[in-house]
Amino acid sequence: CNVEGGFLVGRSLWHTRGMNKDQLFLQAQRSHQEGNLVQAERDYEQLLIRDAEHAGALHYLGLLWLDRGEVSAGLRLLEQSLRFCSKCRYGVARSR
Repeated sequence: CNVEGGFLVGRSLWHTRGMNKDQLFLQAQRSHQEGNLVQAERDYEQLLIRDAEHAGALHYLGLLWLDRGEVSAGLRLLEQSLRFCSKCRYGVARSR
């Protein structure tokens, strides 16, 4: 996956057709928790293609990238998640 200008660009995934954003986010979280990181990453990316401001997908994809050693890209996504987080229900705190 590539990050260009703060937005993810990449592949279109057939397996997410017919899912709404909430369903896709839950599927990505489930895959992440089960250790299926490739699938989780694809689902977070697909969700961000649909909604580039989805704070939860930005947050968890950022954590996934940090765990993988992609520190700069991971931190960039975490920073973006804070900008778009309105209620911070994804385990992140927002400060002003």
